[in-house]
Amino acid sequence: ATDAREREERGLQQHQAELRELRQQPTVRQEDLDWYLQIFEEICDAEHRLLRTHVAGNPARFVRLPSPLLAGRFFDLADTERRGDIGLKEWVAMMDRYFGSAWAHSNQKVSLAFAIYDLDGDGVIEVEDAIGLAKEVERLAGVLEHQGNSERVN
Repeated sequence: ATDAREREERGLQQHQAELRELRQQPTVRQEDLDWYLQIFEEICDAEHRLLRTHVAGNPARFVRLPSPLLAGRFFDLADTERRGDIGLKEWVAMMDRYFGSAWAHSNQKVSLAFAIYDLDGDGVIEVEDAIGLAKEVERLAGVLEHQGNSERVN
């Protein structure tokens, strides 16, 4: 219990230091930072780290992506060191890149779509990626059909 408490305290200190640094950066609008921070704090763990499972576990709520597979890829783009967890700084950088003021540029939208659909992250959308995406679309169609049937019954 003491080790966990110490990790939580270190995580909180790191989180606060990153937030102070981010608030001083002129590149991120404060209202955007507040939104990114709110999302991060809703889903981070007690150590103020965000795990892939946090993002993929409820994708539509946090990153507006319709599937855990795609939300997981979104997380992978932020987790550049491939540790399996990210802090506030990495989260804000990813969110601002794709949802901040630069998002209005269509090349950013294309870049995000490509990066998410490149499931293995090798820089090429190959047949295996397309098959994985087709399976995910089929799964989502089944979920949506099931939801539609449930609504008709009620």
